[in-house]
Amino acid sequence: MTRERLQFLYEQYQRRLISDDELAELRLFVSDDLRHQLVEEWLDGIWDDLDEGTLSDMPREKQRLLLESITSDKPVVKRMRLTWWYAAAIALLLTGGILIFQYVEQAREKSLFALGTGGLKDISPGANKATLTLPNGSKIVLDDIDSGELVADNSVRMTKSADGILVYESIKMDSIAAVGEKVSYHTVSTPAGGQYQIWLPDGTRVTLNAASELRYPVVFQRDKRMVTFQGEGYFEVAPDAKRPFLVESVTPNGRQTIAVLGTEFNVNTYDREQEIRTAVIKGSVEVRFSTAIPSVVLKPGHQSVLAKKDGNVSLSVAKADLNSIAAWKDGLFVFADEPLPDLLKRVSRWYNVTFSYDDDMHDVRIQGNYFRNKGLLDLLQNLELIGKIDFLIEQPAVRGNDERRIYVKKR
Repeated sequence: MTRERLQFLYEQYQRRLISDDELAELRLFVSDDLRHQLVEEWLDGIWDDLDEGTLSDMPREKQRLLLESITSDKPVVKRMRLTWWYAAAIALLLTGGILIFQYVEQAREKSLFALGTGGLKDISPGANKATLTLPNGSKIVLDDIDSGELVADNSVRMTKSADGILVYESIKMDSIAAVGEKVSYHTVSTPAGGQYQIWLPDGTRVTLNAASELRYPVVFQRDKRMVTFQGEGYFEVAPDAKRPFLVESVTPNGRQTIAVLGTEFNVNTYDREQEIRTAVIKGSVEVRFSTAIPSVVLKPGHQSVLAKKDGNVSLSVAKADLNSIAAWKDGLFVFADEPLPDLLKRVSRWYNVTFSYDDDMHDVRIQGNYFRNKGLLDLLQNLELIGKIDFLIEQPAVRGNDERRIYVKKR
């Protein structure tokens, strides 16, 4: 953890906006003896930023000693200051006490802007962004290169089309790996705020949503076409009755496999620790997990839900709202009576921002549509019109990094 991360967690705690995971991270860090030096240096920085007026609520003697210790270069005085303040900070952070020094609060408030504030810059939507990793570990940032041929070998030609699609074309008539042939794998990954489309050598098209990854062979095997996937993706599988197309996704509980011959489906593994959803748009698919759980066959308009609850894993079938599930591929957010936190999870991945809440927002439900190619501020302003929430946007300069955080408050 860096000093910037420690400072951010502390500020989140002071504002009472810290999540349970962030609070656990902060408590673990400040109680770790091996990180004592970094915490002391961070505390030094806090005191360096204080002025005498900030300490007006402290006894005069402590004011004098602390201010002298800040300006003094004597090692023994510095150690006294660090030991006293370090112990006090640990006690306050671990017991949930309220710190009396408000300089962080004041600085934070000056850097939070309500929607409609003059000069507030819009946050741009995501775009075609992805990185291709080759078998030797080298990487190609696809959005940084011009269209044209990228790589060619004895079996495939790889090009970037004029409209930004990564296309694989088989050079040999028989685009099947020979028995015993060593197969090379490529990986395409999209960042938060990115999406990308790949045309695989067999003609299958895969569109990756933000924060997703697809690993695939440049030449498929004779008996099957297998890829691995994490995130969210829309698959348009080329028909091949002799070679099923298999999509494998790894979860903490095991591996889910989707088996198809030729179809269209959407798979979402973002919340893979809790559930994976697979929805069929055309054709049919079989979803498998383990021999202990029966597989399910899905028809159009249905989805499988691989879920873990109370330590037990289940695989079930439910109806699917295809307009909402697959709309992202066509450039649209569709909110179908959706709890606000679930909606903002999708929004945060596309606009590469982080939302923080001062209260539980699951009772706030949203219905509507929004084009993914529009800026974020217009969406937030529309959400404010429901009259239940307000947004405050923090400038990245507060923490000296590129993280963009938006605070959600109930009215």
